[in-house]
Amino acid sequence: MRTLLELLAARPGEAWILALASLLIHLLGMSGTLFVILVFNNYLPHGVDATLLSLAAGACILALLEFALREARKQIAGALSEGSPPAPAALGALVRSRLGALEALPAGARHDAPRALEQRARVLVPAFVNGLLDLPFAALYLAALYLLSIPLGLIASGAVALLLALGLGQQRALGRAERGLAAEEQEARAAFVTALGAPEALRAFNWAQLLEPRWRARQAQAAASRLALLEGQETLQHSGLLVLALLGLVVTSVGAWLAFSGALSVGALIGANLFAARAAAPLLRLLQTAHTLAEADAASARLAALARLPREPEGGTALSAYSGRLELADAAFAYPGSPAPLFERLSLVIEPGSLVTVIGPNGSGKSTLLQMLAGLREPLRGRVLAEGVDLRQLAPPWWRERVGYVPQEPLFFDGSVRENLACLAPGADAARLNEATRAAGLLEWLDRSPRGFDTPIVEGGRQLAFGVRKRLALARAYLASPALYLLDEPSEGLDEAGRAALYAALNELYKNGATLVVASADPAILCAARVTIDLGAKPVPRLVYTERLIQAAGV
Repeated sequence: MRTLLELLAARPGEAWILALASLLIHLLGMSGTLFVILVFNNYLPHGVDATLLSLAAGACILALLEFALREARKQIAGALSEGSPPAPAALGALVRSRLGALEALPAGARHDAPRALEQRARVLVPAFVNGLLDLPFAALYLAALYLLSIPLGLIASGAVALLLALGLGQQRALGRAERGLAAEEQEARAAFVTALGAPEALRAFNWAQLLEPRWRARQAQAAASRLALLEGQETLQHSGLLVLALLGLVVTSVGAWLAFSGALSVGALIGANLFAARAAAPLLRLLQTAHTLAEADAASARLAALARLPREPEGGTALSAYSGRLELADAAFAYPGSPAPLFERLSLVIEPGSLVTVIGPNGSGKSTLLQMLAGLREPLRGRVLAEGVDLRQLAPPWWRERVGYVPQEPLFFDGSVRENLACLAPGADAARLNEATRAAGLLEWLDRSPRGFDTPIVEGGRQLAFGVRKRLALARAYLASPALYLLDEPSEGLDEAGRAALYAALNELYKNGATLVVASADPAILCAARVTIDLGAKPVPRLVYTERLIQAAGV
């Protein structure tokens, strides 16, 4: 229900129009009951056909007006639902939150977002919106019932209060149960995501023997919780129907006694039953949809948690020019919860056009350091400066367009080779594309591909050979013509021809004045570096200075 209230609160103008339409609908809806009362009280005792015809004609006109208003309200509610955002900034959080904050979420929680969006969307439809707006008008029918008979009004009020208490109480209980179920389903989904994301490893290392029992246990636990939820919802619906049936019996019995004693007319007795049923109907609908509403509220809460993730700034400084100069000033980095920093007190000035290499054993922080230079991670202490400006002050999109980042494990979005290469250089023409692919040693592979630059990339590029992905990533960085290149193990996984193409590309970039920071243990790259950052020295990295210039491939 909270999801619907938030929707209405976000669009108060439309909400007031819908509320006014609902008031008119329910006022017109009372005409049918009044028609029944008048027929029994006025026509039956006297039998004047003109009276009956007049009453019927008036009732038909009012019924048609009610129908028209309901259709108009449906259209307004539909426009309100369609205009609502898919989630409170949840999708933006997935693509714009800080990398460390997003990585801190369990895999199941990150992959839960599409399902949560679907669950939330189920209630953002006219039927649910209008059902919520109908709830307050139960009081209108109760007021009319009190005008007919105070005892019957009290009876109906008690039944409506009981239905409301059942509905709101069950909403809270279902909300707690839905949150628990969501956590269980996320744990089950995490094992499933692992199986889908690493099918080769799953088979090669017999992960199925470990993952399948774990997944089955989580699924069984989630299924039991889901069954308990559905059984509780069904019991609640049965309880509502029982209350409605008892309401009809009690109103009829007490009304009949009042009618026999002369305190109530027969028409008023029948009208009282209709008014009581109308007053209870919105509450009964609430009970019938309690599970769906609670599910949507739980989904909205999960999406709101995503939306609260700290985001990268959308604005910032954009320098008039960037030469490739970079400075680390007493920089330190540590992952949350880590007992010690990966490195600290790292200070180094990287001059434009220089080559800096990064070495160290696995897990020493080489990839993390490059990610920090790319602005993907923030230092724990100290600063990273470009042309003397802290990266945290620069606009992230502007900075990343000036950085050619080649990660150790390159990934791509589902699209064509052309679209992936030109993501940071959308205006690149065919000549520029050919130049970038030539520099990365990709021309031969593209010539063998029937569709060339229109070759599709799916599943992040995992269908491609690792060496091809490395070259594609290098071509993607090259195409943007940045002043700074950050390359993480660029020669890893390349064959001899691929390494030769890489060395030639690095040599060309160096000659053209680009700044290169390369994490690599490749001797052909290390021997050309002016300075090497040794992250194997803890906690303060060791800086090794040389005067060798980068040479041709194979040196």
